[in-house]
Amino acid sequence: MSESVSVARGDDDGDGQSPYVVGLDIGGANLKLADTRGVARDEPFPLWKSPQRLTARLRELLGECSADAPLAVTMTGELADCFDDAAHGVRFIAEAVLAAAPQSASIVFYGVDGRFANLAEVRHDPDRFAASNWHALAYYLAAQLVPDALLIDIGSTTCDIIPLQSGRVGTDSKSDFDRLVAGELLYLGIGRTPVCAVVDHLTFEGRNVPVMNELFATTGDCALMLGIEAEDFLDTDTDTADGKPRSRTAATARLARMIGLDRRRFTEQHAVGCSRQVLQAVQQRVAAAVAAAPTQQTWILSGHGQALLSDTAPAGVEVIDLRERLGESLSRVAPAYAVAQLQAQAWPL
Repeated sequence: MSESVSVARGDDDGDGQSPYVVGLDIGGANLKLADTRGVARDEPFPLWKSPQRLTARLRELLGECSADAPLAVTMTGELADCFDDAAHGVRFIAEAVLAAAPQSASIVFYGVDGRFANLAEVRHDPDRFAASNWHALAYYLAAQLVPDALLIDIGSTTCDIIPLQSGRVGTDSKSDFDRLVAGELLYLGIGRTPVCAVVDHLTFEGRNVPVMNELFATTGDCALMLGIEAEDFLDTDTDTADGKPRSRTAATARLARMIGLDRRRFTEQHAVGCSRQVLQAVQQRVAAAVAAAPTQQTWILSGHGQALLSDTAPAGVEVIDLRERLGESLSRVAPAYAVAQLQAQAWPL
């Protein structure tokens, strides 16, 4: 079933370009900001650990933007286990945005029905705004980039596989449950997924070793070891399995624990080899889900982990790399950019 988007049209910012709008994508592990002028910000924020700090972090993030900038908001953080249920999470996040934004700012929230709404509607019908960022990105790309394609967005936590059909979002799914059932959502990503959720064995020095079913290491460690994600040389990012830095040395130690070893026997070279095995398994699971999707002529690849599928498209499938269309920084915050652009312009229905 195709859907329409209803957006508010504002005045442009004086130079004939799109109106200036700031988009926010508030997830359970990351805060992402983008505006219609091309500014992009992506910050780790484990919402489930410190929900009381969300307002302050948002205020810091918005402090770099014009004080009177309209805000368009989408979210996925409502399922964080610090909330009683998704409705509680949606309302909490919406109120945090209201508290963080300048008083003069207008704020709208994007819903999975493809419409923006004010805070009063969010309070009344929170389920409509839960886990909406995939829909915003899909609609924006269908309207502005390719009307018929398969959007494959591989993030730190999940993978979205969304058909775009005739310039619309080509699915009836409205919730994460719907999308899990339909095969449009894989809870598998390139950052936070535990290694033990991806593989049950690793080959080490020619032996097939069962992995420990503990949160000792994640796919983020594997991405770091293979150069897909950058090392944190300042040791400021400690949102890892053991709370230690996102460095090659620390990642090697985390991966060693997966098979009951430590760095005295498990080297960085071993870590690289095991990381290849893990990410190959991720790639295979994503590829299997993609193969079951209805639309195959064109792939749009986006997200932190899009490199996993860059060279795997079947013959005859056109691959569009969102980094080449939006740039590296905007492609990493694509849903935030999408809601900003959708709110800035009323796309033809």
